[in-house]
Amino acid sequence: MNQPAIDGRQDEDERVSVKQLEACLQSRLNGRVRDLRLVSTNAGIVLHGFAASYYAKQLAQHEFMNLSVCPLLANEIVVRWHEISLSDMIE
Repeated sequence: MNQPAIDGRQDEDERVSVKQLEACLQSRLNGRVRDLRLVSTNAGIVLHGFAASYYAKQLAQHEFMNLSVCPLLANEIVVRWHEISLSDMIE
């Protein structure tokens, strides 16, 4: 993955790489994290989204670390189990 430009602008290759990484991560998580987004900054990547459990949040973080050499700055995935139906949690 390309490093972001110093002035904070992302080039086309980096945006594609982040989107590809996001798609791969979502695939590995099997829908455990909703609205998963990877936000690229000058210093690294921040995970965003919603999960039904702390396990799913942690799993997303570990899968990201297995897939990428970019530093993970923060895991901002919000655990909101009460808003996700019981059928979504049973897999």
